[in-house]
Amino acid sequence: MKNDSSLPKRCIVLKNLRKENKKTQGEMAELLGVTVKTYRSWENGEYRENTTVYPQPALEKVIAIAEEFHCSVDYVLGRSECKSVDNDYISKQTGLSDNAINQLHKFTTYNQGAVRLAIIDYLLCDINFSIVLADKIDSYYTKYDFFESGKKRYFEECKTLHDLAGDNILKQIELQESGEFSSTIDRHKLAERESSRDAARFRVQKEFDNILGNLIKHFYNKNNSEDEVTK
Repeated sequence: MKNDSSLPKRCIVLKNLRKENKKTQGEMAELLGVTVKTYRSWENGEYRENTTVYPQPALEKVIAIAEEFHCSVDYVLGRSECKSVDNDYISKQTGLSDNAINQLHKFTTYNQGAVRLAIIDYLLCDINFSIVLADKIDSYYTKYDFFESGKKRYFEECKTLHDLAGDNILKQIELQESGEFSSTIDRHKLAERESSRDAARFRVQKEFDNILGNLIKHFYNKNNSEDEVTK
């Protein structure tokens, strides 16, 4: 059986949808009016003439699956990372992931959600806030790049140590104490202990500046289009 990483995206999506909704392949086959063998081929592929092929469900079956699991046709086909049509549009406009959009929706819907949404809307429309936030992200970038480059040197030196000393612990210690490797390795271990949480935040910030840029562009285009209408 093929592992998931070697399957087409639509096969993985279909399998995940089924499992998330606690349905068997037999139940799905019955729901869609096909044989279990046919349905199984949509998830795992089938062997034909010395090769594995991955048949795609007919359009009416794809629509039935989308309706059953309350998601978009594009999501079922593996063409979108977002389950809903609305989220897919928002994702294309802002770069936000499906999970991020859902979390933002929860954040602005429950427990003073209207107030939170109004504040977020106000801040994102304020160019001064966008500039300050962009500067803050740039500062995180610098720290992130330093951490990543240090980590790369650390793993390179660890590999070199292992190549030279193998599993001989005494030899590894001797090489580390020689001064050629110890400074970078010790510095990295110290930074890893003190900055592990910071490093995780830096990785998030690396993605966030792109999202911010898309948000600014979205609101800029929206405001410009509204100005054109009022002229």
